[in-house]
Amino acid sequence: EAYFAITEMHPHRGHTLEVRVSNSAAIELYRSFGFVSTGVRPCYYDDDHEDALIMWRDWEGECA
Repeated sequence: EAYFAITEMHPHRGHTLEVRVSNSAAIELYRSFGFVSTGVRPCYYDDDHEDALIMWRDWEGECA
């Protein structure tokens, strides 16, 4: 919630993030905040070479 409060003070067109494809709890949390999956970064993480799911939220047109 703090993240979204800060983004209201510093408007941008949108925000992107990467999350491990195996982290279903985080993916569902981000979806609940309006993020959508837009792609995959193969072998993104150094420790185990797991892929990262790219997620995006478009803030354009939303009222603060």
